[in-house]
Amino acid sequence: MKTDRILIINPFGIGDVIFTTPLIRHLRKQFPDSYIGFICNSRVAPFLSSNKNLNEIFVFDKGDFRILWRASKIDCIRQFLKFLKIIKSKKFDTVIDLSLGHQYSFFLMMLGVPVRIGYNFKKRGRFLTHKIDIAGYHDKHIVEYYLDLLRIVAPRFRYDNRSLDVFIPQEDLAWADNFLNNNHIDRNEKIIAIIPGGGASWGKTAIFKQWPAENFASVADLLIEKYAAKVIILGGPDDTDICDSVLKAMKQ
Repeated sequence: MKTDRILIINPFGIGDVIFTTPLIRHLRKQFPDSYIGFICNSRVAPFLSSNKNLNEIFVFDKGDFRILWRASKIDCIRQFLKFLKIIKSKKFDTVIDLSLGHQYSFFLMMLGVPVRIGYNFKKRGRFLTHKIDIAGYHDKHIVEYYLDLLRIVAPRFRYDNRSLDVFIPQEDLAWADNFLNNNHIDRNEKIIAIIPGGGASWGKTAIFKQWPAENFASVADLLIEKYAAKVIILGGPDDTDICDSVLKAMKQ
């Protein structure tokens, strides 16, 4: 099975993509000279951009295309064909599709990618050439499900660990150092970050995935009282309200 140019697809949020990092690492270990690309959404692209085991990242936001479709169907089709042209130009011979759907594998079949690997979840694997039947991620960790797909292209593959990879750019480490210095936080202290927001991939229903702000506040107060921890509340641009609510509800 030819695996000179490999494409991984995971269109989901940061948590799912982090669970993909052992697969990326072991792919690179099995095929050190192969070109490995990754299709993801724009929210996780910055995280993957520093992964030394990837050659290139392709950003595809389904939500943006839906908005464009409502505004101009012609422009939407034009932009989509432009994206497909970019993928076709890379001449991938193998794709590992983690989307659990059939759309990506269909278009990659149309682009002529000969080996299309993924899951036959709810019988959606009709356009895959190699597939594993699953009813969901129930019996083991999702990382192990992802690594199972690698055995299709490397039958003798056995993983030695399933640890996750996070590659932090030097400029981000420098920013963190400056943040701690500016807030008079010693690196030797117990520092705990709380991220009360998240769930951007859920859109307007993300609130149903979030714990109430007062609960986060209670945990933060307990960490300060019991462990003398320095608690940092983190969030993205859309998390300002819930982060402020946590701070206001805290007693410390």
